Amino acid sequence: MNDNCAGASRERIAKSPVCLAIMIATLLMDDGGLGSVRGQTQPTERLSFAENARVITHPGNPPDAPNANDQPPSPTVLAVAYSPDGAVLALGSENPVIALRSTINNRALGSLSGHTDTVTCLAFSPVNKLLASGGYDETVRLWNLADMTERTALGAHSGGVLAVAFSPDGKVLASAGFDKTITLWDVAESRKITSLAVHTGPVRTLGFAPDGKVLASAGSDRVVRLWDVEARTFKSTWDGHRGAVRALAFSPDGASLATAGEDHTVRLWDLATGKTRMTHTDDSDSVLTLAYSPKGDALVTGSFDGRLRVWSPPEHKSVSSLRAHHQGVTSLAFNPATGTLVSAGFDKAIKLWSPGARIATLRSTVLTSPRRFGEARYSTDGKLMITSELTSPGFGAIVRIWDTATWKELGSIAEDDGSNVFGNFSVDGRLISTTSRRAVRFWDPQRLTPLFSFATPGRPLPTTLAPDCSNVVYVDENGAIVMRKLPAPDAPDAVRAEAEQQTSKVLVKGQPDSIVQQLGRSPDLKSLIVTSITRAERTATFSLRDMSNGHEIVRKTEPGRDFARAFFAPDGKTVVGIFSDQQEETGDTTLVFWSATHWNELARMTVPSAAPTTLAFSPDGSRFAVASRQGIVYFWDAATRRPLGQFRAHDGVIVSVYFSPDGQSLATASTVQGEPVKIWDVSKTESKPDAKP
Repeated sequence: MNDNCAGASRERIAKSPVCLAIMIATLLMDDGGLGSVRGQTQPTERLSFAENARVITHPGNPPDAPNANDQPPSPTVLAVAYSPDGAVLALGSENPVIALRSTINNRALGSLSGHTDTVTCLAFSPVNKLLASGGYDETVRLWNLADMTERTALGAHSGGVLAVAFSPDGKVLASAGFDKTITLWDVAESRKITSLAVHTGPVRTLGFAPDGKVLASAGSDRVVRLWDVEARTFKSTWDGHRGAVRALAFSPDGASLATAGEDHTVRLWDLATGKTRMTHTDDSDSVLTLAYSPKGDALVTGSFDGRLRVWSPPEHKSVSSLRAHHQGVTSLAFNPATGTLVSAGFDKAIKLWSPGARIATLRSTVLTSPRRFGEARYSTDGKLMITSELTSPGFGAIVRIWDTATWKELGSIAEDDGSNVFGNFSVDGRLISTTSRRAVRFWDPQRLTPLFSFATPGRPLPTTLAPDCSNVVYVDENGAIVMRKLPAPDAPDAVRAEAEQQTSKVLVKGQPDSIVQQLGRSPDLKSLIVTSITRAERTATFSLRDMSNGHEIVRKTEPGRDFARAFFAPDGKTVVGIFSDQQEETGDTTLVFWSATHWNELARMTVPSAAPTTLAFSPDGSRFAVASRQGIVYFWDAATRRPLGQFRAHDGVIVSVYFSPDGQSLATASTVQGEPVKIWDVSKTESKPDAKP
């Protein structure tokens, strides 16, 4: 286990807003180092962690304060450590007070005061109730957890202390820091044994091998040094890193040593031979911290860009990654009893991750492109997927069709008359439609040849196509909602040509100052879903209209909102409306539930995001997912409206989210350039009896 601090300098401690709300997310996301070839498939994840729905706070901002706004801001936590039995979690931070929390009930156990400056590192003794700490006040201290008192201040370095580590038998404590020396302390007698001075730069990380015979150290001089603990002598030097080494940890079996640092690399060394078993470059940023799982089947690293990455030591490869913190990850530690991982970051968040419990698992890295994706959706039978990607803003797009069994591209269609091109399948699979700013076109899905088209001059989306492609409803150049009948795919050329010249039927006249944001259809196909906003009044409206004549059946309005979407549950009994004010970045979104029978309001709930983009129900109607401009996907149980969790799927705006027909997978697409379409295994998003709303 890695009980060492990240060793971050004061200059890199960011002044960021308090962010202590724990989100339910998954430590599973596309790994930029895996599969950048279009259509490449990756195996199902075996190692995963899901964040617990619990809030961890530091005494700088007590969780039970009557008025949190009156409390001092929470400090940045730089060190985390679990007790040997996993019952206590210790937190060291900019606040010199060390916070202790129970992992059983998540209650504060108390605090340890004595340091006069930032606490940078912590380590529990493996055999007794002692906690060691070091800090910028240049001292090393021992704490007795039995009575929550300071046992002794062992002594001082001539610079800030950056790392502390106990030997496996608890008899020796090692400390190191800016003074370039490693000091060994006799714990029982509270005295200094010796100082080891070979490093030429600050020593930032320490660790004892599981058998206690070897001590490893590393730091700013870029080398890893091994020490014979019994002889108290220098043993060997491992050279390979090209930047400061920030973290190291021995594998639980003692066969390997993992190191990582500012050169963006993670290295796995063979302890017997000193040779590198694995070297991998983390393209994201400098690696600040790492930790082995108790069983040694996972190695987790934390980077300066806030990303956590999971490694599989047996295969020596990266398994998955997630931007878990908004800023750098400062420290990681595994609970030896439960396997729970705790991470802390410069964003002042402290997050718990549970092994095995997952909301979404990355199934495949697919459909990568250097461009921006517009949408990704399944065919009715789930055997195909259609995607659109922007080739150049305002000029064109490419619509591609994929085989979901192999993720091989079956063909593509080039559109060159405008951005925001979307593709769709007919229910029977006989047609593919593409909708752009200027035209709706229909294609033969086998040969990808054009069948017919008609212009929608000067108008952007939205558009809704009948499942059997018998008609299409769209907004015309006058802002009116119109319907156009479509010919059968196998109709003679003369019939198709005549259809292209037909006049559209006006269902709803254009309204001044009103912008239609969404068009859709009810599950029984008898009603048209329309959401719109009025710019002057800043009011969002959802209305349901008769598909045959456009007559309004029901209208619901939300003042002070500039974004609206509405979605029927698959059984047609419930409608969910999404209303938000996207001009307010710090705002939130209201989800309103109505009965589709009597149109009475059933419930309201709040999503902690002012920028949702779309919603999707699972085919069986048991769950629904909401995607946001921040790249997060939120899940709820549709019947109880209890949150099932959330996860960050992309680093930016999610433009589409669709369940596969069997409900086992979720496809997400983002407008972030170069981000792939991602397929997530969401079969584990079931509600649990002990889940908290």
